[in-house]
Amino acid sequence: MTLAYSPNAAALLTLIVAGSLTALVVPVIRRLGLRWGLVDPPDPRKQHTAPMVRLGGVGIVAGFVLALLLIWWLGGFVALPPLQDAQIWTTLAGSLCFFVIGLADDLFALPPLPRLAGQVLVAMAVWSQGVQIGAIDLPLHWLRASSGPIALPDGLSLLATVIWLVGITNAINWLDGL
Repeated sequence: MTLAYSPNAAALLTLIVAGSLTALVVPVIRRLGLRWGLVDPPDPRKQHTAPMVRLGGVGIVAGFVLALLLIWWLGGFVALPPLQDAQIWTTLAGSLCFFVIGLADDLFALPPLPRLAGQVLVAMAVWSQGVQIGAIDLPLHWLRASSGPIALPDGLSLLATVIWLVGITNAINWLDGL
């Protein structure tokens, strides 16, 4: 079964499916986490006053992955050039690796340096497969002689990609701790 490809329709369908699946899966994951005792107890450093289930990300990731697989199965990626199709799957694989590192940290309280090293390795692997920050566009065009994006050499592209992916991942992790 394939759908006539429309980027707007595919995006809307993905949003609806991901939201619906997540809404269905998260309560089940929460009940399992409470039953299995996989909770984050309150303490003076935390904002919550009742135990919080540590598996909330499982439901979110499950909803996202299932929606992406459904869109793929329905032919939502048929019109994409092979490079973009490969980048979707590379991004998904990298996201799942970041998720596994975060889940392991939630369940086993990983030390910061091994967790950071794992995140950096995942970001470098994703970059090596073409998911890269390859250029930046500065809004202050009057500061430079030419307009348009500035291409980054490979070393700076790798550094920007790793800092962005690891930085965003840890920012979300820190917010999750609140």
